[in-house]
Amino acid sequence: MTDNNSIYTSNELDVLEKVKGIRLATIDKMVEGGVPEKVGEVRVLNELLSAAEKNVQDSAANRLKHQDNTNKEAILETVSEVLKSVTNAKSSNIRPDDGLDVKTEITTVEVVPGEIEINPSKLLIDDFTHKDS
Repeated sequence: MTDNNSIYTSNELDVLEKVKGIRLATIDKMVEGGVPEKVGEVRVLNELLSAAEKNVQDSAANRLKHQDNTNKEAILETVSEVLKSVTNAKSSNIRPDDGLDVKTEITTVEVVPGEIEINPSKLLIDDFTHKDS
């Protein structure tokens, strides 16, 4: 089963905690006498440190995603309630003849001459390239 605040099951959390504990114990053991100098040991230590850091970053990212989803749900619920209340209030107060000013005449404005012509004239290249003598 999953915890209410987790995307992982309790078994998965146990495995993750165990792996993290082993990883951190290995890091502590490797640096007991200082930072290792052998290339192989440095590589292993670097991999362990990178994995530990990624684990922390992933945990933080998961918390943020969970909080983001919680926030989105709360916002959607609030918006839904507001829209329901506005819709209910308006539907009980508006009548079809409630002084709505409906414009019956539609006018068009031609911003660019010829812009909305149905049958525009054909233009030829010669119309643009004629030479003045």
